[in-house]
Amino acid sequence: MRTVSSYGVELRKQNIPIRQTLDIYRSAVSCLIEIYAQIWDELAVIKEPKKRFNTAEH
Repeated sequence: MRTVSSYGVELRKQNIPIRQTLDIYRSAVSCLIEIYAQIWDELAVIKEPKKRFNTAEH
């Protein structure tokens, strides 16, 4: 499984607790990556991206 991560952020207001939000986001993504790594062999055989996404989601 190839893992690719990319996102951009533009801060317009300085009073937004963005660091806390990003920590929660990163923690959630890390948890999902661990789960998907465990079942990747099952997901990899699904060639249609949308179907693979839906299967992974459930």
